[in-house]
Amino acid sequence: MTTQSINLSVNLFDRLDRLDTLTWPMIAAGAAGLVVIAAVLTGLIWAARRGSRSLAVAVETGRLTTRRVLIVVAIIAALGVAGVGGARSFGAVSEKFDSPLVPLVADGMIVACTALRLAALTRGWRIPGALVTTYVFIGGTVWLNIDTAHGIADAVAHALAPLAYAVLVEMLAHLLRLHLRLAQPAKPRLSALTWITSPVITTRVWLHLSRTGSDDPAAARALVQQVVRMASRLATLCPSRKAWPFDAARAARTAALQTIRDGLLSASELAALLPAGGRLTPGELLALVDSAALGLTGPSTPDEPTATEAPSSTTRSEQPTALVWLLAYLIGALRTASNGAAPAASVHHPARTAPTAPVHDHDTNGAPAPVQAPHRTAPTTPVPADTVVAAEAAPRKTAGPSDAELLDAVVRHAAEHGGAPLGQREIRRATEEAFGRPVGFGRAKRLQELAGWAEPTGEDADGGSPAQQVRGQLQLVSETGENDTDNTDDDTTSREFESSSSR
Repeated sequence: MTTQSINLSVNLFDRLDRLDTLTWPMIAAGAAGLVVIAAVLTGLIWAARRGSRSLAVAVETGRLTTRRVLIVVAIIAALGVAGVGGARSFGAVSEKFDSPLVPLVADGMIVACTALRLAALTRGWRIPGALVTTYVFIGGTVWLNIDTAHGIADAVAHALAPLAYAVLVEMLAHLLRLHLRLAQPAKPRLSALTWITSPVITTRVWLHLSRTGSDDPAAARALVQQVVRMASRLATLCPSRKAWPFDAARAARTAALQTIRDGLLSASELAALLPAGGRLTPGELLALVDSAALGLTGPSTPDEPTATEAPSSTTRSEQPTALVWLLAYLIGALRTASNGAAPAASVHHPARTAPTAPVHDHDTNGAPAPVQAPHRTAPTTPVPADTVVAAEAAPRKTAGPSDAELLDAVVRHAAEHGGAPLGQREIRRATEEAFGRPVGFGRAKRLQELAGWAEPTGEDADGGSPAQQVRGQLQLVSETGENDTDNTDDDTTSREFESSSSR
């Protein structure tokens, strides 16, 4: 030990005596080597401290599992192997070229490419050419290590270090892919045994996969088998001539099978379109397949042509019935319109001095125009009962209550209040309570006359003969002198009031 120390000291002094022989590349290489060694030592110290802290925390929290222990042991062993292998490779290559720059460049590129590749892999990225560059430099390092060896055993020993480094890096990369779920599941492939046992079908399956871009050999094989079956059936339905097989029939069969390959029709749909027996011409086959593939129609089989169905007796009878019903509806509508347009029969005699009350819609404001009654002493003709009934039943243009409805409401109101006759104001009040809108004074007077609460306007009034009394109606009895011809003030005042209210 003492002798070795003395020799090392002598060698160091000899090196120091020959400092003038050092060149700048040698100085730079030495400085770079020192920086790398310092960085490695710093990293090892930092990793050791961090590992010890993590281990202590894991022990305290109970997170130290077998999986974590194995991962830590594997990483430490990989770093140790990589360090030993790098040192041996660096020494061998430096001795070969008598310069430390070559191993520094080679090993530095290997470490840098590996670090960049693993860093990108943690983010799910890929650096183009990183893997190839890494293995190019690893291969060069292995070749240089083998070239410096002095035997087979020495060559294996020198090549073992970079190979171990490459294997450990690939294992670490695969572990990262599994941890980050970046590993792609294995895709089904066409095995060699499949190619050997059925080369024709497998070739067609491979062509189908390449043409469509799918990755399911099982589905592609099933489709090819269906196409083969349908080709046999089409050959029986639309055969080619023996003298010339490449005719229109072959083209039609190829087009029909191509619809299956392109996905326009499935094999089951095409089989349902084809007839069970008989023969098809190429044109019929193409028309049958194209109509179904393009979605134009749902064609029937040629051996069962679709005949034009004659209309049944029920259908023939339904058409005239509908026509007759339409004509009857139009005639009824026209008749109803004509009846509604016809003027309603007036309750009063046409010889009156004032026009009949006009018909107003409910949207108008104010009471309708009154009907001016003639002078009580004027000779009038009594209105027959059937004319009154016809006038009440005549259709009206408005949607308001009819005279019969108004009369019923007025009589019911009078019965509820003792059965006394009602005046025009009471009649208007009763109709307002019953229908929400009072009638005009003219219509109130007409209702009063229909109810029998006013004197009749016929000739019997001047003759003194009493009017015919109807059972169940109230009759007003007037005293002598009430209807004096000279006493027209009340009548005139009433007419003026009705005219002012109608405005």
